[in-house]
Amino acid sequence: MTVLHTFAANIRRFRKQSGLSQEAFAERCGLHRTYISAVEREKRNISLTNVEKIARTLGVPAFWLFIDPVDPDLQSIPAPLELPPEYYGAKADE
Repeated sequence: MTVLHTFAANIRRFRKQSGLSQEAFAERCGLHRTYISAVEREKRNISLTNVEKIARTLGVPAFWLFIDPVDPDLQSIPAPLELPPEYYGAKADE
């Protein structure tokens, strides 16, 4: 399953659970109904600004929209990666 498919399916699922039509949902998000329709059909990529609008309207954290609800490996939030200090701009010998 692609990220785009998971994202689209989650928007549709959360929107329907909220009892909102695409039109009512789009209005609350400040977006156009045809835009929401295209995103739900995986026909449109989306900006992070619009991801935030959609998540806020649905009342869920934005990252929930990217988690496959049926993938057993993603049922819990993974631990953060342990990255080397150089990643954060520190020198390795500090």
